[in-house]
Amino acid sequence: MLAVIALVIAACGGSGGGGGDGDDGDSAFGDAPEDEGTPQRGGKVTYGLEAETGGGWCLTTAQLAAPGIQVAGAIYDTLTVPASDGEGGVEYVPFLAETVEPNADFTQWTIKVREGITFHDGTPLNAEAVKLNLDAFRGEVEGVVGPLFPIVFAPISSVDVVDELTVTVTMEAPWVAFDATLWGTGRIGMSAPAQFADPDNCERNLIGTGPFRIFGCESVECGWVINDRFTAEANPDYWRQDADGEQLPYLAEIEFRPVPAVAQRANGLTGGELNVIHTTDGATQANLRADAEAGDINLLESDFAPEVSYSMLNVANPPFDNKNARKAVQLAADPQDLIDTTQDGIPERAFQPWGADNIGYVDPDELEWPERDLEQAQEFLQAYFDETGETTLTFTILTTNDPVNLRLAQIVQSQIEELGSTSITIDQVDQTEIINTALGGQFGINLWRNHPGGDPDTQRIWWFCCTPDGAENFVNFQRINDPEIDRIFDEARSETDPQARAELYQQIPEIFTEEAYNIWGWYTLWSFAAASDVHGLFPPELPDGQEPVIIASVEPVVGLWIEQ
Repeated sequence: MLAVIALVIAACGGSGGGGGDGDDGDSAFGDAPEDEGTPQRGGKVTYGLEAETGGGWCLTTAQLAAPGIQVAGAIYDTLTVPASDGEGGVEYVPFLAETVEPNADFTQWTIKVREGITFHDGTPLNAEAVKLNLDAFRGEVEGVVGPLFPIVFAPISSVDVVDELTVTVTMEAPWVAFDATLWGTGRIGMSAPAQFADPDNCERNLIGTGPFRIFGCESVECGWVINDRFTAEANPDYWRQDADGEQLPYLAEIEFRPVPAVAQRANGLTGGELNVIHTTDGATQANLRADAEAGDINLLESDFAPEVSYSMLNVANPPFDNKNARKAVQLAADPQDLIDTTQDGIPERAFQPWGADNIGYVDPDELEWPERDLEQAQEFLQAYFDETGETTLTFTILTTNDPVNLRLAQIVQSQIEELGSTSITIDQVDQTEIINTALGGQFGINLWRNHPGGDPDTQRIWWFCCTPDGAENFVNFQRINDPEIDRIFDEARSETDPQARAELYQQIPEIFTEEAYNIWGWYTLWSFAAASDVHGLFPPELPDGQEPVIIASVEPVVGLWIEQ
């Protein structure tokens, strides 16, 4: 159960690894990295993304779904990154930082950044810049809008400069997994002081330390043109080299292009308009696997430390503020049918928010998630009617306007309608708007994808009731207010004994099973497909020699290269 499923296929040029040493070798296409040849320098790659990013990349306020994180990773680096722990799991290691070390009781962390790193505008990455960024994410910098996620860094009481390269971060209470939060699924990138100093243009005046820098002109040929392209050039002063001492990145230019329809992305790859695409659609993945086996494309797949695709229930409003209504839907839903009919049977069924490589993972047999049972579901539905006086289960399913997601919503709708006495509508919005719609609580069920990563502490933000001052945590989209969930996350954050931490987090799946806050679907498999002349989908080794991993949609582009 701890095996890492990380699949790689490549054409005659070879392949790269998918994510860690825990693979059992039984994956469909193999997992051992192979020699792709000597990387060639120069050239341009066009990368097809599943959506545009609404609101831009001012990281304190950016609403970054998978496509936005993919772009952010090209422009910004983080202080830490995930790496293989050598045992099938993940650890968080210094990246921009040279060291990230806690004191004995985890109430203070010391961060020392690497010497000689500069932002795209030439200013140094130093202790003052790190303090500015962390304070901005905390909402402690005057003139900087945000933060979008104030609860994330709320436990920090102060960030203090020690010397030119070192800061100390002092906590209100012990914080064992702070190093994981510093990665934040790629969201906690370091921005130059000049970007924060220009709040009116912060969302598009991107200045990071990453391998690429945005073109600064206004024409349609470069820069960020909303719903068209985001173009960036190689950072000539990038701080990283590969294992052979060669300067990274290899590409001269990268263009990210939003292509929401998955079929159009796949056709763009086949037709040559796109060089690389990503997708989580099972039917498309089956076709990509066939193309890879034929040697027509290179393909990297990973569900290491995976996201979960699921139906999120809005528990703040009727009908799902009532447990009987939630239990009725839990027993009427059939996730395996969704997997078989819409995902070509490819992804693995999920019964909880954690993957098998997470310390909070619970054996599904021990969870006793109920099988589909319409008769019992109707009993819960009748109990809901008796309690509320309602005669119809009425709600909206929220999804994006992608045809694949519409089909998913329609099948969920039809499964629940088998209960009878229901009135279910489907609300489709553009993917750039779905986060805003979810933030506003404008849904009954939301077809969602979230919760990647190796440490459960990083998921606290999505379910914790309130901010430390008692305000509503508005990124708790479904407005869960469960004292037991809050207690577990509070205790586990400060628990220094690994076994005790694991046992605390293992209670979370049990609560979700009993309360039916979400209807878990499957572990999201991400596929990254490239033309046969594009290599380096799996990134180079990390600065201190650790093996990188691919978590969720985060596929670093620093190692991409194209045959010239």
